[in-house]
Amino acid sequence: MFGGDRQDIYCLNDGYAYQAMIKLVLRPRSEDIYGQDYRSSLAIDRLCLTPYPLNGDDKNITVDSQDRRLVITFDPDNELCKNYILNLPPDTTVISHYQYQWEYQSPEQKVNCELVFSRSSIVVVPAVFLKDELTSRFPDLQITHIKNGADPLRFRPCTKEERNAFKRKLGIPLSSVLLIHAGRLSQEKGMHVLMKICRKLPKNQHLLLFCRKGKVSEAVVSNIKNLLRDRLHVMFDLHTVPRQDHPVRLCDVLISASLGEVAPMVVLEALLSGVPVIATDSTPFYRELVACKGFPSESLTTTALPQNLVKMPSFQRRLDNNELLSVSANMISTLSTITIRNDTERKLLSKMIIDSGYSADTMLKEYKKLYAIYASS
Repeated sequence: MFGGDRQDIYCLNDGYAYQAMIKLVLRPRSEDIYGQDYRSSLAIDRLCLTPYPLNGDDKNITVDSQDRRLVITFDPDNELCKNYILNLPPDTTVISHYQYQWEYQSPEQKVNCELVFSRSSIVVVPAVFLKDELTSRFPDLQITHIKNGADPLRFRPCTKEERNAFKRKLGIPLSSVLLIHAGRLSQEKGMHVLMKICRKLPKNQHLLLFCRKGKVSEAVVSNIKNLLRDRLHVMFDLHTVPRQDHPVRLCDVLISASLGEVAPMVVLEALLSGVPVIATDSTPFYRELVACKGFPSESLTTTALPQNLVKMPSFQRRLDNNELLSVSANMISTLSTITIRNDTERKLLSKMIIDSGYSADTMLKEYKKLYAIYASS
């Protein structure tokens, strides 16, 4: 099916719609959503999915007459995607990939998802807890669980020599601990927590921010620079093709202060690189990870967040001053006791992640199997 001449599989994305052999594009997205972008990009590269302009940039989308047996969306919360799917012929099969905690979304996003789900033959989620949550909310909906997976070629354990060379490049002592925060520098990603941590970061620790350029990023970087001075280092994700080598594999610890996640790719990428993670308990998925056979529990240490955050949409998630002090103090305490993993420990952690099914190859294999079943049904 994949790689032949058939023209009947489409994969929609907020900003792009993709399919095998026929090109299809929606409008450019207004901001990057890394998990969805990453997975749809892999589907394009590995499952022969390519883009094509789609006519219609408003609520009155016209679906052309080409036969589409299967449409796949990675963004069921998107307004344009929703309108497109609701205009599909009734005999077109729809598969939705969903990766949000339900309460994390705005009321408008929830409505879009409900409508797209009503038109979907099956919904794919990356975590068991999310499958359980959606099943309780939509008992008649067919839901399956396929694990997110990172690319083991890009996110591979490095050697001590590589790490030392990277620290020399940054101009920091080889004995120092190099932390990394990767991704968006926004409120929902816990930037106020991160800045609080930076006020009391142990003196032997440096922080590397790996992010996209932008006004918000520049403001946050400036604020943290005032706190850490020469202990802050910044690298920008240029989204080049081929992608630049990711610095997480050259660091000692990934830190994530996020206030809400599902199955975050940045955490899986760090663990696949053999890098331990210190994070807020922003998703029940972390308990699924720790429960994996052979998982070294000290490789993922979490700090509890207030329970009331779970019921808030992303734009409302904020800690009050006492909560902020408590969460940051607990994370600082964990940071003060971390030990740098050696090469053997990194390799073992990486192997465990792959063996547990959190690799891109395993994820795509499951995608392909699912798409083939529904394209032929």
